[in-house]
Amino acid sequence: MSTKPLLSICCITYNHELFIAQTIEGFLMQKTTFDFEIIIGEDCSTDTTREICISYQKKYPDKIRLLLHTKNVGMSKNSLLTKQAAQTKYIALCEGDDYWTDPYKLQKQVDFLEQNQDYTLCAHRYVERNEQSGAEHLSHADVFTDKTPIEVTISNYLKPYIISTNTIVFRNCIDYTRITPKGFKDIFQYALLLDKGNGICLPDIMSVYRIHSGGVWSMKRDIELHKANSETAYYMALHFKDTHQSISDFAHNTIHGYLQEAYMHRISKKEIISITYRLLRTSWKRFTPWQKKQFIYKALQYVFTKK
Repeated sequence: MSTKPLLSICCITYNHELFIAQTIEGFLMQKTTFDFEIIIGEDCSTDTTREICISYQKKYPDKIRLLLHTKNVGMSKNSLLTKQAAQTKYIALCEGDDYWTDPYKLQKQVDFLEQNQDYTLCAHRYVERNEQSGAEHLSHADVFTDKTPIEVTISNYLKPYIISTNTIVFRNCIDYTRITPKGFKDIFQYALLLDKGNGICLPDIMSVYRIHSGGVWSMKRDIELHKANSETAYYMALHFKDTHQSISDFAHNTIHGYLQEAYMHRISKKEIISITYRLLRTSWKRFTPWQKKQFIYKALQYVFTKK
Protein backbone atom coordinates (compact mmCIF):
# COMPACT_ATOMS: atom_id res chain seq x y z
CA MET A 1 0.00 0.00 0.00
CA SER A 2 1.81 3.09 -1.23
CA THR A 3 0.00 5.66 0.93
CA LYS A 4 -2.01 5.57 4.13
CA PRO A 5 -5.46 4.21 3.30
CA LEU A 6 -8.44 6.53 3.54
CA LEU A 7 -10.86 3.76 4.40
CA SER A 8 -10.88 0.42 6.23
CA ILE A 9 -13.28 -2.35 5.29
CA CYS A 10 -14.06 -4.15 8.56
CA CYS A 11 -15.34 -7.68 8.11
CA ILE A 12 -16.15 -10.13 10.89
CA THR A 13 -16.51 -13.79 10.04
CA TYR A 14 -17.28 -17.11 11.72
CA ASN A 15 -18.04 -20.39 9.94
CA HIS A 16 -18.58 -18.69 6.58
CA GLU A 17 -16.60 -21.11 4.41
CA LEU A 18 -19.36 -21.17 1.77
CA PHE A 19 -19.47 -17.38 1.47
CA ILE A 20 -16.27 -15.64 2.61
CA ALA A 21 -14.45 -15.89 -0.75
CA GLN A 22 -17.28 -14.06 -2.54
CA THR A 23 -17.31 -11.48 0.25
CA ILE A 24 -13.58 -10.78 -0.11
CA GLU A 25 -13.81 -10.69 -3.92
CA GLY A 26 -16.47 -7.99 -3.54
CA PHE A 27 -13.97 -5.94 -1.55
CA LEU A 28 -11.11 -6.48 -3.98
CA MET A 29 -13.17 -5.46 -7.03
CA GLN A 30 -13.76 -1.95 -5.67
CA LYS A 31 -12.56 0.79 -8.02
CA THR A 32 -11.55 3.88 -6.07
CA THR A 33 -9.41 6.98 -6.39
CA PHE A 34 -8.16 6.38 -2.83
CA ASP A 35 -6.38 3.54 -1.05
CA PHE A 36 -8.29 1.24 1.25
CA GLU A 37 -7.45 -1.72 3.46
CA ILE A 38 -9.36 -4.85 4.41
CA ILE A 39 -9.43 -5.91 8.08
CA ILE A 40 -10.93 -9.33 8.72
CA GLY A 41 -11.73 -10.52 12.25
CA GLU A 42 -11.77 -14.32 12.09
CA ASP A 43 -13.35 -15.74 15.24
CA CYS A 44 -11.94 -19.28 15.49
CA SER A 45 -14.23 -20.88 12.94
CA THR A 46 -14.72 -24.64 13.12
CA ASP A 47 -14.78 -24.94 9.32
CA THR A 48 -12.26 -23.76 6.70
CA THR A 49 -13.08 -20.04 6.93
CA ARG A 50 -9.73 -19.24 8.55
CA GLU A 51 -7.77 -21.10 5.90
CA ILE A 52 -9.60 -19.24 3.13
CA CYS A 53 -8.87 -15.88 4.78
CA ILE A 54 -5.19 -16.74 5.20
CA SER A 55 -4.98 -17.78 1.57
CA TYR A 56 -6.35 -14.40 0.44
CA GLN A 57 -4.06 -12.52 2.83
CA LYS A 58 -1.01 -14.26 1.39
CA LYS A 59 -2.16 -13.32 -2.10
CA TYR A 60 -2.85 -9.67 -1.15
CA PRO A 61 -0.50 -8.96 1.80
CA ASP A 62 -0.50 -5.20 1.24
CA LYS A 63 -4.29 -5.01 1.15
CA ILE A 64 -5.58 -7.51 3.74
CA ARG A 65 -4.94 -7.57 7.49
CA LEU A 66 -6.15 -10.54 9.54
CA LEU A 67 -7.15 -10.59 13.21
CA LEU A 68 -6.95 -14.29 14.02
CA HIS A 69 -8.38 -14.78 17.50
CA THR A 70 -6.91 -17.62 19.57
CA LYS A 71 -10.32 -18.38 21.03
CA ASN A 72 -13.90 -17.54 20.09
CA VAL A 73 -14.69 -14.07 21.44
CA GLY A 74 -18.22 -13.71 20.11
CA MET A 75 -19.72 -11.43 17.50
CA SER A 76 -19.90 -8.21 19.55
CA LYS A 77 -16.31 -8.33 20.80
CA ASN A 78 -15.01 -9.43 17.41
CA SER A 79 -16.79 -6.46 15.84
CA LEU A 80 -15.31 -4.02 18.37
CA LEU A 81 -11.77 -5.40 18.03
CA THR A 82 -11.94 -5.20 14.25
CA LYS A 83 -13.09 -1.59 14.34
CA GLN A 84 -10.47 -0.70 16.94
CA ALA A 85 -7.85 -1.86 14.45
CA ALA A 86 -9.05 0.69 11.88
CA GLN A 87 -7.10 3.96 12.02
CA THR A 88 -8.51 5.46 8.83
CA LYS A 89 -10.88 8.37 8.18
CA TYR A 90 -13.72 6.09 7.06
CA ILE A 91 -14.94 2.59 7.88
CA ALA A 92 -17.07 0.32 5.71
CA LEU A 93 -18.77 -2.78 7.12
CA CYS A 94 -19.69 -6.13 5.61
CA GLU A 95 -19.99 -9.44 7.42
CA GLY A 96 -18.48 -12.59 5.98
CA ASP A 97 -21.71 -14.04 4.63
CA ASP A 98 -22.86 -10.96 2.68
CA TYR A 99 -21.30 -9.41 -0.42
CA TRP A 100 -21.05 -6.28 -2.56
CA THR A 101 -22.20 -6.13 -6.16
CA ASP A 102 -21.22 -2.65 -7.36
CA PRO A 103 -17.49 -1.99 -8.01
CA TYR A 104 -18.06 1.74 -7.43
CA LYS A 105 -19.91 1.33 -4.12
CA LEU A 106 -17.13 2.72 -1.91
CA GLN A 107 -16.34 5.56 -4.30
CA LYS A 108 -19.95 6.72 -4.39
CA GLN A 109 -20.29 6.68 -0.61
CA VAL A 110 -16.96 8.34 0.15
CA ASP A 111 -17.68 11.00 -2.48
CA PHE A 112 -20.94 11.80 -0.68
CA LEU A 113 -19.30 12.05 2.74
CA GLU A 114 -16.40 14.14 1.42
CA GLN A 115 -18.87 16.57 -0.16
CA ASN A 116 -21.18 16.63 2.90
CA GLN A 117 -19.07 17.13 5.98
CA ASP A 118 -22.05 17.35 8.35
CA TYR A 119 -23.09 13.77 7.62
CA THR A 120 -21.67 10.87 9.62
CA LEU A 121 -22.81 7.88 7.56
CA CYS A 122 -23.89 6.82 4.10
CA ALA A 123 -25.89 3.64 3.41
CA HIS A 124 -27.76 2.28 0.39
CA ARG A 125 -30.37 -0.27 -0.69
CA TYR A 126 -29.62 -3.95 -1.00
CA VAL A 127 -31.02 -7.27 -2.19
CA GLU A 128 -32.18 -9.79 0.39
CA ARG A 129 -31.48 -13.36 -0.70
CA ASN A 130 -32.77 -16.57 0.88
CA GLU A 131 -30.07 -19.17 0.29
CA GLN A 132 -32.42 -22.10 0.85
CA SER A 133 -35.11 -21.09 -1.65
CA GLY A 134 -33.03 -18.84 -3.90
CA ALA A 135 -35.71 -16.15 -3.61
CA GLU A 136 -34.56 -12.53 -3.83
CA HIS A 137 -36.28 -9.23 -3.23
CA LEU A 138 -35.24 -5.59 -3.03
CA SER A 139 -35.08 -4.03 0.38
CA HIS A 140 -37.65 -1.45 1.45
CA ALA A 141 -39.61 -1.19 -1.78
CA ASP A 142 -42.36 0.57 0.17
CA VAL A 143 -39.95 3.28 1.33
CA PHE A 144 -37.96 3.94 -1.84
CA THR A 145 -40.75 4.89 -4.23
CA ASP A 146 -38.37 6.76 -6.53
CA LYS A 147 -34.65 7.52 -6.92
CA THR A 148 -34.59 10.06 -4.09
CA PRO A 149 -32.10 9.42 -1.25
CA ILE A 150 -33.60 9.20 2.24
CA GLU A 151 -32.38 11.36 5.08
CA VAL A 152 -31.61 9.32 8.19
CA THR A 153 -31.63 10.85 11.68
CA ILE A 154 -31.53 9.52 15.20
CA SER A 155 -35.24 10.29 15.40
CA ASN A 156 -36.30 8.24 12.37
CA TYR A 157 -33.67 5.54 11.79
CA LEU A 158 -35.60 2.91 13.73
CA LYS A 159 -38.86 3.39 11.80
CA PRO A 160 -38.38 2.22 9.15
CA TYR A 161 -35.10 0.46 9.90
CA ILE A 162 -33.44 0.79 6.50
CA ILE A 163 -29.73 0.60 7.35
CA SER A 164 -28.05 -2.78 6.86
CA THR A 165 -24.51 -3.60 7.98
CA ASN A 166 -23.32 -4.55 4.50
CA THR A 167 -24.34 -1.14 3.13
CA ILE A 168 -22.78 1.35 5.50
CA VAL A 169 -19.74 3.64 5.21
CA PHE A 170 -19.19 6.05 8.09
CA ARG A 171 -16.74 8.47 9.63
CA ASN A 172 -14.36 6.84 12.10
CA CYS A 173 -15.46 9.10 14.95
CA ILE A 174 -16.27 6.63 17.76
CA ASP A 175 -13.80 5.53 20.44
CA TYR A 176 -14.44 1.80 20.37
CA THR A 177 -12.03 1.18 23.25
CA ARG A 178 -14.59 2.77 25.60
CA ILE A 179 -17.51 0.60 24.52
CA THR A 180 -18.43 -2.61 26.33
CA PRO A 181 -19.26 -5.62 24.15
CA LYS A 182 -22.43 -6.20 26.19
CA GLY A 183 -25.41 -5.42 24.01
CA PHE A 184 -23.30 -3.78 21.33
CA LYS A 185 -24.95 -4.43 17.98
CA ASP A 186 -25.13 -2.43 14.76
CA ILE A 187 -28.33 -0.70 15.83
CA PHE A 188 -26.42 0.73 18.81
CA GLN A 189 -23.54 1.87 16.63
CA TYR A 190 -25.87 3.66 14.22
CA ALA A 191 -27.33 5.57 17.16
CA LEU A 192 -23.85 6.64 18.26
CA LEU A 193 -23.08 7.87 14.75
CA LEU A 194 -26.41 9.64 14.26
CA ASP A 195 -25.96 11.35 17.61
CA LYS A 196 -23.05 13.18 15.95
CA GLY A 197 -24.76 14.03 12.65
CA ASN A 198 -27.33 12.85 10.12
CA GLY A 199 -26.96 10.06 7.61
CA ILE A 200 -28.17 9.36 4.09
CA CYS A 201 -29.47 6.19 2.45
CA LEU A 202 -28.85 6.13 -1.29
CA PRO A 203 -31.36 4.45 -3.64
CA ASP A 204 -28.53 2.56 -5.39
CA ILE A 205 -28.66 -1.23 -4.98
CA MET A 206 -25.07 -2.27 -4.28
CA SER A 207 -24.99 -5.37 -2.03
CA VAL A 208 -26.66 -8.62 -1.03
CA TYR A 209 -27.78 -9.67 2.44
CA ARG A 210 -27.97 -13.43 2.81
CA ILE A 211 -30.51 -15.34 4.90
CA HIS A 212 -29.20 -18.83 5.63
CA SER A 213 -29.18 -21.50 8.30
CA GLY A 214 -25.80 -20.40 9.63
CA GLY A 215 -26.71 -16.72 9.87
CA VAL A 216 -26.24 -15.21 13.32
CA TRP A 217 -29.60 -13.43 13.40
CA SER A 218 -31.63 -14.51 10.40
CA MET A 219 -32.52 -17.96 11.71
CA LYS A 220 -32.72 -17.34 15.48
CA ARG A 221 -35.89 -18.25 17.35
CA ASP A 222 -38.18 -15.35 18.24
CA ILE A 223 -37.46 -15.59 21.97
CA GLU A 224 -33.70 -15.48 21.34
CA LEU A 225 -34.07 -12.43 19.12
CA HIS A 226 -36.21 -10.75 21.77
CA LYS A 227 -33.54 -11.43 24.38
CA ALA A 228 -30.67 -10.11 22.24
CA ASN A 229 -32.60 -7.01 21.16
CA SER A 230 -33.70 -6.40 24.75
CA GLU A 231 -30.11 -6.41 25.97
CA THR A 232 -29.07 -3.96 23.26
CA ALA A 233 -32.05 -1.71 24.01
CA TYR A 234 -31.18 -1.69 27.71
CA TYR A 235 -27.59 -0.56 27.18
CA MET A 236 -28.67 1.99 24.60
CA ALA A 237 -31.09 3.46 27.13
CA LEU A 238 -28.39 3.64 29.79
CA HIS A 239 -25.99 5.32 27.39
CA PHE A 240 -28.32 7.99 26.04
CA LYS A 241 -30.19 8.66 29.32
CA ASP A 242 -33.48 9.91 27.82
CA THR A 243 -31.73 12.42 25.54
CA HIS A 244 -33.51 11.00 22.47
CA GLN A 245 -37.18 10.06 22.56
CA SER A 246 -36.74 7.52 19.75
CA ILE A 247 -34.15 5.59 21.78
CA SER A 248 -36.26 5.73 24.95
CA ASP A 249 -39.31 4.48 23.06
CA PHE A 250 -37.30 1.69 21.46
CA ALA A 251 -35.90 0.57 24.81
CA HIS A 252 -39.31 0.62 26.50
CA ASN A 253 -41.12 -1.25 23.73
CA THR A 254 -38.34 -3.81 23.20
CA ILE A 255 -37.78 -4.68 26.87
CA HIS A 256 -41.51 -4.71 27.62
CA GLY A 257 -42.11 -6.95 24.60
CA TYR A 258 -39.42 -9.37 25.73
CA LEU A 259 -40.91 -9.50 29.23
CA GLN A 260 -44.28 -10.50 27.79
CA GLU A 261 -42.63 -13.17 25.62
CA ALA A 262 -40.65 -14.41 28.61
CA TYR A 263 -43.80 -15.02 30.66
CA MET A 264 -45.38 -16.87 27.73
CA HIS A 265 -42.35 -19.14 27.30
CA ARG A 266 -42.02 -19.78 31.05
CA ILE A 267 -38.33 -18.95 31.13
CA SER A 268 -36.15 -18.92 34.25
CA LYS A 269 -37.03 -17.00 37.41
CA LYS A 270 -33.70 -15.19 37.31
CA GLU A 271 -34.36 -13.93 33.78
CA ILE A 272 -37.84 -12.66 34.71
CA ILE A 273 -36.40 -10.68 37.61
CA SER A 274 -33.63 -9.31 35.39
CA ILE A 275 -36.03 -8.16 32.64
CA THR A 276 -38.42 -6.59 35.16
CA TYR A 277 -35.54 -4.70 36.75
CA ARG A 278 -34.31 -3.45 33.37
CA LEU A 279 -37.79 -2.37 32.31
CA LEU A 280 -38.40 -0.42 35.52
CA ARG A 281 -34.93 1.12 35.46
CA THR A 282 -35.21 2.40 31.88
CA SER A 283 -38.94 3.28 31.91
CA TRP A 284 -39.45 4.37 35.51
CA LYS A 285 -40.98 7.73 34.59
CA ARG A 286 -43.49 6.12 32.23
CA PHE A 287 -45.28 4.07 34.88
CA THR A 288 -47.66 5.11 37.62
CA PRO A 289 -46.93 3.90 41.16
CA TRP A 290 -49.68 1.30 40.74
CA GLN A 291 -48.14 -0.02 37.50
CA LYS A 292 -44.73 -0.31 39.13
CA LYS A 293 -46.21 -2.37 41.95
CA GLN A 294 -47.99 -4.60 39.46
CA PHE A 295 -44.77 -5.37 37.57
CA ILE A 296 -42.96 -6.21 40.81
CA TYR A 297 -45.87 -8.26 42.18
CA LYS A 298 -46.18 -10.30 38.99
CA ALA A 299 -42.46 -11.02 38.93
CA LEU A 300 -42.42 -12.11 42.58
CA GLN A 301 -45.53 -14.24 42.08
CA TYR A 302 -43.79 -15.95 39.14
CA VAL A 303 -40.67 -16.59 41.22
CA PHE A 304 -42.53 -18.18 44.10
CA THR A 305 -45.02 -20.23 42.05
CA LYS A 306 -42.95 -21.46 39.06
CA LYS A 307 -41.74 -25.00 39.50
